[in-house]
Amino acid sequence: MGYSDNTKQSVLSNISINAVELLNRYDNFFIYYEHIGEPDFNSDILKKIYDECVNIELDINNILIVNGTNSNNLINLDFKEKYGVESNMRLLTYNWPIPFKALEIRSVRGIEPNKDSEKSTIADISHIHLKKSKKALFLNRRLRYHRLLSLCLLENLNLLDNMLYSFDLSQNMYDNLNDMILDDVTHHNPIYITDEINKDKILNGFSSLQRKKKSILDFDDLSSVHGYGMETKELYEQTFFSIVSETEFNLFTQSFTEKIMKPIQHCHPFVLIGSPYILKTLKRYGFKTFSNWWDESYDNIEDNETRLINVIDLIESLTNKSDDEWNAMLLDMEDTLLHNQNILLSYGEDKLNNILLKNIKRAIKYNGNTIL
Repeated sequence: MGYSDNTKQSVLSNISINAVELLNRYDNFFIYYEHIGEPDFNSDILKKIYDECVNIELDINNILIVNGTNSNNLINLDFKEKYGVESNMRLLTYNWPIPFKALEIRSVRGIEPNKDSEKSTIADISHIHLKKSKKALFLNRRLRYHRLLSLCLLENLNLLDNMLYSFDLSQNMYDNLNDMILDDVTHHNPIYITDEINKDKILNGFSSLQRKKKSILDFDDLSSVHGYGMETKELYEQTFFSIVSETEFNLFTQSFTEKIMKPIQHCHPFVLIGSPYILKTLKRYGFKTFSNWWDESYDNIEDNETRLINVIDLIESLTNKSDDEWNAMLLDMEDTLLHNQNILLSYGEDKLNNILLKNIKRAIKYNGNTIL
């Protein structure tokens, strides 16, 4: 069950009086309410669900709200402070990209049939021995604010020419970037840029990007690209590492999507442009990251501008490494890359569902929020 922005209500409005009475009477009867799709879940959405519970006189303790974020504790705190509500809502995390992309690679490997992934091709670990044409792979579709700023900063450093990157300004969601950078407070930017040097770098990079033609990799029509059944192994075989620009970047939506699963599928090391603590969350699911080879402390930085600049600095240092240095690193991290791909392969439907079931039991018992 979920909240619909089109109808401005959820299916809670259709629950019968008898069902509400049963829910309020019994301690072992709950509504499982799933907020599906991209993990855009926040305290405002939670307030709408809360108001509907109040409207139908449903005890909020009898509703289990499942979503794709990893910041439910912060969302609950923000909800209570913003709206003056004392009780915790029972929030649970379901990281849907893991089984979503696990099914794809399992299908390509012949482990589990699925017709939707028949056209996907997945690189194997042997690609680390292939000659690379570029240093990094940077896939972009919709130019969300943090993606656009990242492209501007990388272009300012003249690094994009040494990358395979997709780029189409028709997908830009912020045509007034110049004004937004120069007048952050007025425009309530997703990332508040305070440093004047950083502003100059972004504006200089944006000016250069506007003179560039769109860059096409595997698919020309980026508006029709989606995250499943469209993998192209050659992009990973031709590059040393991935730059993953996630859907969300802020502290209150600590989420990851299929985008971070893509390099894991292809035995590709990665640097993340996204919310804080995502690398930490990936480790909870058994994946390994790359702190043995470079500094991943950016994952712990909550300030958006500082985290973004730290990641760009890291990307610059990795892009400037020689091919020999990268070849040696890839050989050294072979076990880690293969481990990550095998962990993803292991996530059949039952494995993550068992984690979710455990979390449901914990939420019922402790009335708390869960991450894993």
